[in-house]
Amino acid sequence: MLLIQLNGWNKVAVKEFGKRLAQIIDKKGLKQNEFCSAIGYSPQKLSNVITGKTLAPRIDLLYAIAKKYSDVDIRWLLIGDYQKKDTDTPITRTQYEDLINDIKELKSRVRNLEDED
Repeated sequence: MLLIQLNGWNKVAVKEFGKRLAQIIDKKGLKQNEFCSAIGYSPQKLSNVITGKTLAPRIDLLYAIAKKYSDVDIRWLLIGDYQKKDTDTPITRTQYEDLINDIKELKSRVRNLEDED
């Protein structure tokens, strides 16, 4: 299981991430199972993230959200109020493509590390 490792990531940060994720789902007017269907993610895994049972967000969850919802500010989702943006404010196409490319590169590096094991 690939988890995002962030400095200072603790139980409080995990719960805050879950709250922000729940806010996004609510703001989109979706139920958790509808959101899961939209991004192709397990409802149980999402529930564990939202309730703070998961130690840190998985890269595949962040990738799925970024791919489906280019308007979601992944940075805000991860770290909170750095200058909180309204999640309905779209990012530019270039920013979105850069983010997707960064996530793809990270996934590729992780696969390479997993292959070494």
